[in-house]
Amino acid sequence: MTQRALWRPVPKLSGSLDALRGPAVTELPVETALQRWRAGALEEVRDSVLVAAAGAVGLAVVEPAKAKTPETKQQVFVWGRHSAIPGGSQSDVLWPQRIEWPGFEQNPKGWKKIAFGPDFGGAIDAQGQLYVWGSFGAHSVGPVRVEIQGAGRGQGLEDVQFSAKKMFALTRRGDALSFDDFLNVLQERVAPKAALRKAQENLQKASEEEKAQFEAALKEAELAASHDVSDRALKLKAKVVSGLPRAGWFGWLQGYRGCVQSMSIGMEHGCFVTHQGQLYCAFWPPRSVGGNEYGQCGMAPPKQRGPMGALEERRRVEVDPPVRVEFPRTAAPIKRVEVGGRHTFAQDAKGRSYSFGDDRRIQLALGDTRTGGQDERHAYGVLNQDGPKNVKGDIQRAVSYRYYDPHMQTKPVQQVAPLAINRPESPPASFFSCGEDFTVAIFRDSPDWYAASHTTNVAFACGENGSGQCGRSMHQQQQVWSQVRLPKHSRVDQLRCGQAHCLALMKDGRLFAWGSNPQGQVGNGKRSLVSRPIVITQRPELPSALAQLADNDMPQTVPWPTKDQRCLP
Repeated sequence: MTQRALWRPVPKLSGSLDALRGPAVTELPVETALQRWRAGALEEVRDSVLVAAAGAVGLAVVEPAKAKTPETKQQVFVWGRHSAIPGGSQSDVLWPQRIEWPGFEQNPKGWKKIAFGPDFGGAIDAQGQLYVWGSFGAHSVGPVRVEIQGAGRGQGLEDVQFSAKKMFALTRRGDALSFDDFLNVLQERVAPKAALRKAQENLQKASEEEKAQFEAALKEAELAASHDVSDRALKLKAKVVSGLPRAGWFGWLQGYRGCVQSMSIGMEHGCFVTHQGQLYCAFWPPRSVGGNEYGQCGMAPPKQRGPMGALEERRRVEVDPPVRVEFPRTAAPIKRVEVGGRHTFAQDAKGRSYSFGDDRRIQLALGDTRTGGQDERHAYGVLNQDGPKNVKGDIQRAVSYRYYDPHMQTKPVQQVAPLAINRPESPPASFFSCGEDFTVAIFRDSPDWYAASHTTNVAFACGENGSGQCGRSMHQQQQVWSQVRLPKHSRVDQLRCGQAHCLALMKDGRLFAWGSNPQGQVGNGKRSLVSRPIVITQRPELPSALAQLADNDMPQTVPWPTKDQRCLP
């Protein structure tokens, strides 16, 4: 699943230092909490932060900016899985580490978007220029500038996202582009250096009789590697995603070619929202995006023989051409969409949220659909079933499943609001983010007459909680809407979910993280899961008396690799 970046200007903070399936990105000054990405010049001196989460990596950017300063200077901090880090790393980065790369911190235009795939990623600067990077085993390449060939040539980009094997971009003119050969072209860039290393290893293992042959092969490999093109622009051929609506004559006069307003790309499927408020789920070969075995693309998959309960896996189903999702008649035009592993969330112009797809982990926010719809517990214990049951009330749910029904929804269903006790019902969700098999949404918590600067909100999560990704406790493996344990009377400005972890950026500039952490994607210096949100900080400084006990082998910064180091371990 790929995850988006977010930004918001925040005032500089001071205090103690204590957080995407993928990387996490955050920008922060020393002795301050992590903050947001930069998206343009600000009226005052501010710190801005961009946050992204995907898979098992983290990234953040911190930049002070002035209104009359033409250049933007940023500090980029990264943590998580080593293979997704720009430029590569020899090991996972467990603490947020500053990346002193000329290609990032010295970019005068500033970064607008950073996205990650499993072992690769991309970034867009303020002028819409695309840069990509990737790791292939022991070899890595990039970040390198991309020259788009074919469709989209000469157009600035607004968004970039990744599926398991492909890259997608959205142009300023509304065209959704796909790069089918992205990984192959990127891997060809490291082929000469990889061949050189292999020739060196073969020569070391060769016998006296074979040395002459391997020495000749080594000279050829050295000659090929001497023509270093690692810094040259990468030429990638793009094509418009077929089947999506195109702009009419009126749109052409306004400068639009396509009709796509926004997109959300996951590991299994992708969705596109048009300017007319329509939602499309697209499919194209090679089908790294487009699975529909659980109806996550808004249409019913073929029936399968045999019992299909909540635990059975369904056979993969792919559909072609793109599908327009049909919403209830009461739904307003769609304005926002987020995709998870096998489920989809959409929000219309009136704030109503709809979901469809896999519901085996009750991640669709339709209530507890695993039971018969009522409290089946008995006052004398679960083993004593004699006599009538006094049920306090039915369990809130929008749908129910019979014992052998597949736990999925193939048509959009309006979500059930979180349970309100001794308080008014929650308003519609402000925004939300989806992980592999869970969902987190933000709801306004303050009265509607509060000024915008004083409003607060709360985060609720539902779905799988086996790794603490719902941010509360480990008491339930799956849960309906339950509040995430963030600070009271606070406000979440940005939210991103990876495969099984989350990042939340608060109004005061603090960055919280929780969930799965085997590769350091939570950024707390450990690998154990984090069920309750914690504040991401830089690695704490030890007192001078204990400095000799510190692990000096762990670098405080990730240096920019040389040309040879980019392709060699």
